[in-house]
Amino acid sequence: MNNKNSIKETEIAFQRKTKESELEFDRKNRELELEYQKKVIEVDRLHDSKTLQKYQADTMERIYNKLGIKDVSINQFIGGS
Repeated sequence: MNNKNSIKETEIAFQRKTKESELEFDRKNRELELEYQKKVIEVDRLHDSKTLQKYQADTMERIYNKLGIKDVSINQFIGGS
């Protein structure tokens, strides 16, 4: 009988420890997510419309360079009726 109680107590302790570990993992995960979101907001504050346009142009240039295209012309047409 004593052995069964000991096994039961061990199982309960294991379940409690597992739950504590899960809660600690969730807490740390939330902290990391919050830290990441704060950094994203901080980076977003550094950009205005001109820097975002430059980033867009630089990104497009990198993409076209990877494609191996030697000459790219961009034509902008304004349509009117």
